Amino acid sequence: MIKKILTYFIYFVSLSIFSQNNLNHILKPRLLFSNEKNKTNLDTELVILENDTLFNINSNIIDLGFLNDTTYGKKFLDKYNAIGFGITGKDYKNGFQLRQWNTPIVIYFDKKIPNEVIKGFKLFFSQISNLEHLNISFTSKIKNANYYIKTTSEEINVYNNDFKFESDTERKKSFLTGATYRLTNDSNNKFYSGILSININRDQTDLDILKQLKQLFFLSLGNFDIGFDINSSSLLSKKYISSDTISEFDYKLIKLHYSTIYPQIIDERAFSKLIKKYKTLQ
Repeated sequence: MIKKILTYFIYFVSLSIFSQNNLNHILKPRLLFSNEKNKTNLDTELVILENDTLFNINSNIIDLGFLNDTTYGKKFLDKYNAIGFGITGKDYKNGFQLRQWNTPIVIYFDKKIPNEVIKGFKLFFSQISNLEHLNISFTSKIKNANYYIKTTSEEINVYNNDFKFESDTERKKSFLTGATYRLTNDSNNKFYSGILSININRDQTDLDILKQLKQLFFLSLGNFDIGFDINSSSLLSKKYISSDTISEFDYKLIKLHYSTIYPQIIDERAFSKLIKKYKTLQ
């Protein structure tokens, strides 16, 4: 049901999905697979082509060390595999696809967003400011922004009419009520702009608004799916309990998601193949 819900408030340009008949289609040919931390000291630069052929080339280097089971654990990787791949509309039958920002995110807040909410938002997401491939900053000039957090007076319900809440209170408190976001991505599944719209005229406290913005913005960092079996400390939980500290699960997930910027479209089957390929390199 949640997968159906998310399709109502996230819009994408249509994308093609590549075939995966051999190792050539896990990643682009002539990419170096490495688990070396200091890649500059490699004696040779080998790439894996079709049929496990090794090819020496000075080219892009893809470090697969971040797929180490001892770092994340198989259970966590399985959850990431379910959460990290967004719906692809009519191409659903071909599997889900991973989406990333490959450009710095520069956020502009609507003047109507309470200052305490903005302060809390900035402080919360400063906890992931050390990630190598994810850059989040803020601007006071909308012309310099590529991510606009704006207010609206429109009534927003981003769930189906037949979606059941346990109570009216749960419905009103849901992050799916009164807010939505829209992202723009290129043909390589890389986001480059976004708008998050929220109706703050719904008898909400500043803490309620902050909680909703935190969840939706985090979702928009990868078009993540909602997890039913995730602890309520996670922003990806339907029953998220707001905290000033990002959960260990969320931090590990966003760190894994941005451990590398993939040079092409990656779906969940290709990601599973990358994990298997990494194991063969050990």
